[in-house]
Amino acid sequence: MNSSSFQHSRSSSGWLLSMGTVILLSAASALLALTLLSGASLISSISQLNTLAKGSDLLQMHTGEIEFENLEAFASDHPEIESWQISPFLNLASDEVVLNGQNLAASNQDHGVVMQNEAFDFLLDDNGQKPEVKPGEIYLPSSYKGLYQLEPGLPITLAGQPFVLEGFVQDVQMNSMMSSSKRFLVSPEDYEKLKPDGEVEWLIEYQLKEGGDPNALVQAYEQAGLPANGPMITGPLITLINAISDGTTVLVLLLISVVVLLIALICVHFILSIQLTQDRKEIGLMKALGISRRQVRMRFFKKYVFFSLMAFVIGIFAALACSSTMLRQLQELYGKGLQVQFSLFWAVIGALIPEVIILCSLWISLKKMDRLSALQALFENGRPKSRLQQTLLVDLLCGCCAFLVCVPLNLYTTLEDPGFVRYMGIGQSQIRIDLRQNSKTDSTLADQFSFLQTQLQNDPEVSRFCLLETRRMNSVTKDGSTVSLLVEQGDHSVFPVQYAKGHAPENDQEIALSSLNAQALGLDVGSTLQIDWNGEKRTMEVCGIYADVTNGGKTAKTRAEDSSLPIIWSVGYVTLNPDVSVKDWMSRYQSEGYDVIDLQDYIQSTYTQTLSQLQLALRMAMILSAIVLFVVLFLFMRLLVERSRYELSLQKAFGLSSRHLILSEFKPALLTVGLGLGAGILTGDFGGQLICGQILAGLGASGFKFTINWPFNGIVFLILFGLGVIALLLAFQPITVIQPQECCHGRE
Repeated sequence: MNSSSFQHSRSSSGWLLSMGTVILLSAASALLALTLLSGASLISSISQLNTLAKGSDLLQMHTGEIEFENLEAFASDHPEIESWQISPFLNLASDEVVLNGQNLAASNQDHGVVMQNEAFDFLLDDNGQKPEVKPGEIYLPSSYKGLYQLEPGLPITLAGQPFVLEGFVQDVQMNSMMSSSKRFLVSPEDYEKLKPDGEVEWLIEYQLKEGGDPNALVQAYEQAGLPANGPMITGPLITLINAISDGTTVLVLLLISVVVLLIALICVHFILSIQLTQDRKEIGLMKALGISRRQVRMRFFKKYVFFSLMAFVIGIFAALACSSTMLRQLQELYGKGLQVQFSLFWAVIGALIPEVIILCSLWISLKKMDRLSALQALFENGRPKSRLQQTLLVDLLCGCCAFLVCVPLNLYTTLEDPGFVRYMGIGQSQIRIDLRQNSKTDSTLADQFSFLQTQLQNDPEVSRFCLLETRRMNSVTKDGSTVSLLVEQGDHSVFPVQYAKGHAPENDQEIALSSLNAQALGLDVGSTLQIDWNGEKRTMEVCGIYADVTNGGKTAKTRAEDSSLPIIWSVGYVTLNPDVSVKDWMSRYQSEGYDVIDLQDYIQSTYTQTLSQLQLALRMAMILSAIVLFVVLFLFMRLLVERSRYELSLQKAFGLSSRHLILSEFKPALLTVGLGLGAGILTGDFGGQLICGQILAGLGASGFKFTINWPFNGIVFLILFGLGVIALLLAFQPITVIQPQECCHGRE
């Protein structure tokens, strides 16, 4: 049994080495292939929709009167403008919109009825065509299909008028739930019927010639003093908003792919070192026979090339199988995107990159054998990795697996947390109230503001509230140019947003800027800014820089009020007493004509696309981490047992029991797994926060911090730790069949 036992050990060890290598290489290939495929599909779909729909380069929403002559003169004076149009957007009260029995009174979206545009900014069906809408038919945004479980043929009611849902449209301007408005497409006849029940808001849109600068056009538009009673958004920002929701998931996938590639590199190199130690005498014999160094390297390298080819094929099929679920939402929102051959191309590239990286690193490692002489290989024992090196490898493996789960988990819990509104430029309250100018009443926004303020002050169910007015003001930059700012006026200390630097305005001489505005103007806390105030220049000090992803991320806040400028919009934030029913309070104010939403529902609906994709990424990360941890830890420890077979047999010959030997290996390994998982979770919590914070800072959400759900992190630790325990017990089980007499027959 002697030599046969070692032969069995060698065979078992070889099988484990091969299986572990293929699993690791396949995981790395599949993940990066899926990442590239998803990213390329996202970019392609958005780009293709923008091309087919002829998206605008500048969109200005305006409520109120319009002087068409001024707009036409502006377009004539700017030769970089290719085309322009003014489209009516008929705003309907949300409580007048009923989708298959579901009233949208609590929705945070502005719902508007539109007709198909003639020049550009088309609403397209699933086939990329402009649908022909007949009277009585309606097309809804594609994002509402899954959100409200809608299908063609269902009844829709707008302002009491019945419609039949004919299909869904992809809207290049307002597809994302992060856009605050949604367009419903109806026939011209139905638009005229609904006109008395809505408020017309104008969409002033421009398309530029190739090479035109949207930001330069924005500045020229503002300096011309053209209609601007509403948000303004540029084409690049529209593309960014469309990409943020699904792009977040692609970034998480990329992070997971990099970590898995790192795990694969570490483990494959460890497996290679074991194999070289086992085959040391064979290497020496080959060198003694005069076989060239390259041929010796190729003897081992060819096997890994074969493993890489297997993993490459497995990775492509795995990525294509998983991509159908991930790309379904993309296709609904933006269209088909990549054709089949291009999808396969990106999957191949993604699967190939990890294999090339790993094979190159293995070739470099194998070249180190060139320094090994035939005599050293034949008569010196290879130096196995020290106990410290083995411990660090296990720590790194466990830490990476925990990190994989913690980053998407923390990102998901942060987006779900009610406090996340503070990174959107919104104070953390329970309820938001929007005031809008309504041509059907004589009351102005200022009148509505004053009446609501009195109403809230006298409401015993209200704990705290603040009302804020937004006006568009001109500021003078350091170089003397004029820049338009959306300035929100009121008491910002009641529900403060997240400040990356400084604090909320405390007096009439202070102003806070959003992160993107501060960057664009080159200002910091303590800097001064000149504002046109009541017709005069007022110098104000920048007191704070805050996170904001609303209105293009370019806003400002101050306590001072300027009554000479018209109010663009006004909002109120309310927190109720603990014993008050939020639902009942909202219903009461909605019945009085106010646009009232629950801020937690606002977050859920705004990030519903992102959250659903993050859920998918989180499940994938959890499954992958569990499989990698269990398989790799099992293989790693089983290989260590095989390598230590002679020593273990010798210890048994001295009278030590199998139980004693298993415990002596199990206890330090278990401690190592626990420490590695703990370090990985802490790295995912704080290192992941740093990575995500850098990404979100570029979108205007500066000062980002994870909302860490410690109980969930504890559950992740326990699940992975439990899998580690099982893997260790199974890996050390072969110690029981090692015989004491094996050590007496030499080591082959």
